Amino acid sequence: MRKYLRFWRRYGFYGVMALTPVLIGIPLGVWISARLGTEQTRIMVTLFVLSVFWASLSYFAALSGTNLVDS
Repeated sequence: MRKYLRFWRRYGFYGVMALTPVLIGIPLGVWISARLGTEQTRIMVTLFVLSVFWASLSYFAALSGTNLVDS
């Protein structure tokens, strides 16, 4: 729990939610946020918006032919 609390203090709610779909995984990000007392509605709405953002970014990067892996 100590690592999660340090991560939370460093990045805060919006930082954790922004990194959840990409780096730490949705179940772990939701668990961290819920465990530290964030409302379920706030978690789900924020996670939905940021997941759509990351999916759109990935889609448009693939559409434009940007190769993010072999930069």
